[in-house]
Amino acid sequence: MRTGSVVGAAEFVRARLDAARDGLPVDDSVTSRSVVDSVLQHADEPGELLAYWTTRYGRAIPKPVKRGGARWSSSTPRRQ
Repeated sequence: MRTGSVVGAAEFVRARLDAARDGLPVDDSVTSRSVVDSVLQHADEPGELLAYWTTRYGRAIPKPVKRGGARWSSSTPRRQ
């Protein structure tokens, strides 16, 4: 079962990508990467996010999703 915050972040990224593709204005005060980064609180959530994304949208993972979860793949401790 996917958590609401993970699904919400994925849909936020998708909506921004669609808006940018369609030439609609996008608010730059909040980035897609920061939204993804803020919802990934537990070590299993990057996997949940990737599973949700690939199930819903296919194998092409956009950069905000990749980079938002990048800190979980590094060996540095998570900031508090």
